[in-house]
Amino acid sequence: MAEAANIVLNDSVPTARTFVPSYAVGLVRFFKYAVTGEITALHPKLSLGLRTPKPGLAQKVTMKVTMPYEVTIGTETSVSKIEYIIDVVIPEDAPTLAKADALAFAKNALSNAIVVDLLDNGNFPY
Repeated sequence: MAEAANIVLNDSVPTARTFVPSYAVGLVRFFKYAVTGEITALHPKLSLGLRTPKPGLAQKVTMKVTMPYEVTIGTETSVSKIEYIIDVVIPEDAPTLAKADALAFAKNALSNAIVVDLLDNGNFPY
């Protein structure tokens, strides 16, 4: 099992943001954004989960990225959030090259112009 360590991710600016291991519940590790002096309810969040493979049941990895933001309607302000929940199911017999290719396609898909337009503007590719 890998040791829990900081994860550094760039935001849209890009500014490097450090997420530090916070706590674990079973095989879900939660990371908190490492900054002080800001409203913690508005900090982005990251979690990584693992379902270990068993006979007849593939390994499943779940990554969740949460980006909270403030919404003001009239005089009331509340916190809402965008969530990316990515589930990866890896059969026990998956070869290394297939896993590497699937990861590369997934990483690149999230930055593809058609996918970005769908996520940002709701423009479905017809």
